[in-house]
Amino acid sequence: LIVNPVDMAISVGTDTEDANYVYVVNADGTMAVFNTLRSQSVAGWTSWSTEGEVLNITRLVDDIYLSVKRTINSVTEYYVEKLNDGAYMDSSKVYATPATDTLTGLDHLDGEQCRVRADGAVMQNRTPVAGSITIERTAADSAEVGLFFRPTITTMPVEKDIGPGYNLNSEKRVVNAMAYLQDTLGIIINGETIPFRNFGTMVLDQPVEPYTGKKEIYLLGWSKTATVTITQDDPAPMTVLALSLEMEFS
Repeated sequence: LIVNPVDMAISVGTDTEDANYVYVVNADGTMAVFNTLRSQSVAGWTSWSTEGEVLNITRLVDDIYLSVKRTINSVTEYYVEKLNDGAYMDSSKVYATPATDTLTGLDHLDGEQCRVRADGAVMQNRTPVAGSITIERTAADSAEVGLFFRPTITTMPVEKDIGPGYNLNSEKRVVNAMAYLQDTLGIIINGETIPFRNFGTMVLDQPVEPYTGKKEIYLLGWSKTATVTITQDDPAPMTVLALSLEMEFS
């Protein structure tokens, strides 16, 4: 994940977030991010990318800032952006209690199709003109407008223990996957969308409440790797605490 690194920053745990992060900016505009918390035996690398190129990174007190090169409406732009754990999009603007259907201050995204969230629900895509859009929700109390990124989690290939070693060449399949979620909406497992509510008279025109608990899905198909991929098609909260798999080997 580290390819020709050009910059680096470190984020140390705080009273509210005890994990530590190491951010390594690559020359190709991607980042490799190391998450570590020794007390809980957490240590893992993740690849970060965006619709553009990350050029530099720095830490200022408890905040992480990036310089990013983007192509907006066919024009090359350079932005300074701050990491925000409460945002679900890139280069986004977050609104608190605007109580309006007109969102302004989007000049940096003029001419670029954006994703929109309002009151916890995903709205229709909008393209800012003169820094403004009008959404279909007449009086949104909270909103976010920005560029979509697709989070993706893929498991490592499953190995079959044959005693003195492992057999990676045997056919195998995942019978079912059990995902343990916290405050999550709109996930897709191996291409199958996971439902988070049932139809009823009291659910229409209401945002779906984030879900905490277990979601189980049965899967088909044999392969030599038998991996499971979790992703999203909409900007929504997603926290996967654990994933357990039931396997079948040939």
